[in-house]
Amino acid sequence: EQTQLAALALEMGNKETEREQVRESHRAASQALEEVQAQLAEMQTQRQTLNEKTAEIMGLKAEQDRLVEEMNKIVARRDKLASESGQECPTCGQPLTDEHREKVLNDWKAEGVQFGDQHRRNSVALKALAAEIAELETALKRQSVLEKDRETRQRIIGRAESRLDDLEQSLSGWRES
Repeated sequence: EQTQLAALALEMGNKETEREQVRESHRAASQALEEVQAQLAEMQTQRQTLNEKTAEIMGLKAEQDRLVEEMNKIVARRDKLASESGQECPTCGQPLTDEHREKVLNDWKAEGVQFGDQHRRNSVALKALAAEIAELETALKRQSVLEKDRETRQRIIGRAESRLDDLEQSLSGWRES
């Protein structure tokens, strides 16, 4: 009978040791799960940022097209005014003096410069946005890996909880007897 008690005591000691190991495994998996979930939450923020940056690019591209169209109109009006030899300004109907012609051409030139400057600023912004989008897309490619990791951690936690329940029942049964 002493041999049986010694074997039972050894078995219970082993189960208590296993219980502590399973608890530690559970704690580590829970911590890892929290980290993965935080990363996935951050990815939601990154996805939103990606959508915003993509919309911003679309807006800038539309503005670029509009600016090019406006600059082309200025060139066409300038060319028309430069070749105009009539008495009346083709754009405003005023008498076409040399001074008026020069003023209108200078106004259009200034407007064209503004459009060109904005076009160049937009080009720089588009390049920066494209780089940001590439970074975001690269980061978001990890999402499926993180989702699999989350599932794995959840399974580990589930198994650990089940094993802890089994060990607790076994240990409490031993204590009662």
